[in-house]
Parts: sequence; structure tokens; C-alpha cells
Amino acid sequence: MVLGMLFYKVTKCTIVCDITDQKRANAMKHYSMKLEGDHVRFTPDGKIAVVDAIKALSASKGARHIWESLKAERPEFKDLCQNYKFKENKTDSVVDGEGWKKIEDALLDYILDHHASA
Repeated sequence: MVLGMLFYKVTKCTIVCDITDQKRANAMKHYSMKLEGDHVRFTPDGKIAVVDAIKALSASKGARHIWESLKAERPEFKDLCQNYKFKENKTDSVVDGEGWKKIEDALLDYILDHHASA
């Protein structure tokens, strides 16, 4: 049941990371979007906070652990990301839309692998 709900949530929430109005993007510090109760933060240029997106799509409170595991399994993910300091004075990994697609594919595989072995 949980896995079915996860797939519903994943297909229901498509995260778009591109901003076409660059002038408006430069005027913003950062913003967040609420997806089915989870807040997902974005940078002014449209990059997404990786842990926020993982939490929203995986419905897991262990999103930071999942992200650390994904980086350990796929070290190239570190190169896709940048660090961004949000207003909470907390630095988090952010990624553009192209990088997020790669991480999202690996995230789905990770979730399936860990649900199957649980």
C-alpha cells in the first residue's frame, strides 16, 4: 500500500526547475513550493533543494540519509550540485532541472531496491 501511494505521489508531483523570466528570478532571494504538505525550496535561478525534493517524492523523514546514500552510490551526483545558503542560514545542495532528472531516476531505483529488501 505504501509503495502504491509513493508511485501516486511521484506521478502526481512533477517538479519543474526552470525559470524563464530571468529578471524576476534575479529579484527574488529564494522561494518554496508546497507539494502535498512538503515544502520544497528553490534558488532564484530555479535550482531545487535536493533534500527537500527527495523528502517530497519519497514521503520519507530520512531524506537526508537517502541523499547521503545516493551520493555514496553515485559520486558523480556531487558534481551536479552546488551549495546554496538559504535564509535559514543553512547550506543545502541544490541542482538544476537536468541534474535533478538524473537524481530522480536514481531515487526511484533506490526506493524500489530498499522496499524490496525490507
